[in-house]
Amino acid sequence: GHKREQIQERITPRSTADEMYLERDILNTETFEICKCSLDNIRMSDTLESSDNQTTKPLWCDAFLVITDTKSQNGSVSARGKVQVKCVCQGNEGIVVLTKELPLAEEIECEECKAGDSVRVEGRCVSLSISNETGEDSNKLFFDICCELECEVLKKYPCSLTRDCYSTKYETEVTYCDKELYSVAKMGNTTFTLSETIKQKNGEIAEIIEKIATPVLEKSEIKGSKLILSGKISGAILGKGQPREDGSYEYVSQGIDVPFKYEYDLGKPIKEHLIRAGVDIGNVALSGDGEKINITAELYPAFTVYEKTRERVL
Repeated sequence: GHKREQIQERITPRSTADEMYLERDILNTETFEICKCSLDNIRMSDTLESSDNQTTKPLWCDAFLVITDTKSQNGSVSARGKVQVKCVCQGNEGIVVLTKELPLAEEIECEECKAGDSVRVEGRCVSLSISNETGEDSNKLFFDICCELECEVLKKYPCSLTRDCYSTKYETEVTYCDKELYSVAKMGNTTFTLSETIKQKNGEIAEIIEKIATPVLEKSEIKGSKLILSGKISGAILGKGQPREDGSYEYVSQGIDVPFKYEYDLGKPIKEHLIRAGVDIGNVALSGDGEKINITAELYPAFTVYEKTRERVL
């Protein structure tokens, strides 16, 4: 984002023959300001329904939101994504897991935003309620979710900094300072899929029932022209234990720590930089046998990379 124009001597428009001010060196660069706007209280309502008509009683429920695509427009930001609700229930014949995925399509008002601006959107589910509104035994549960989105827009504008000048009429004494200048190298939302296999602890889990998974971003760095985000997915797996001789079983759990590493091509090497990044998690699928567990997860990074330069200015 930095452009440098060297001007050896340029007479200012107000100069006269005996009063002359000259700019000897000027730096044309680009800076930015950050505009933030929030869209609160997005509400969604729907139902969870057991496909085999089992009567269900909720034991544990959760919801998550991920942003898959963003676009800047004149006066607004378009955000696309999905919200997933999951509920582990006690059914007539054992544990039942009910899920529902709802599409998310919102326009976030932002007066300062123009088409082509760099944007990043992050979201979260702030509340989830599950109920049986009929009050009777039913295979249908009603849910209500409240979500919020926060948008960050970067407004770019050019500026000129004088690096050196002199006057022919007045004796002058000049001072210089070193400035750190920042420009945005890349900003946005993206996605990637993680597939890993882990060992099962003592072969205790005969059947996987549910999982809890949270992404933890541990390190963000740039090597050459690559942005590298690394961390782990932490959580736990809940399952049925190996059956006893009488056919009964107990519930067992196993903690998981699955590392991930994501690389994004920035298009050019960046030596000095600042990085702001976060990672959300989408669908997580588990399968396996008594010895190993296969994990597939959708991860959604949101990041901003700032390039930093130092210039000596008047």
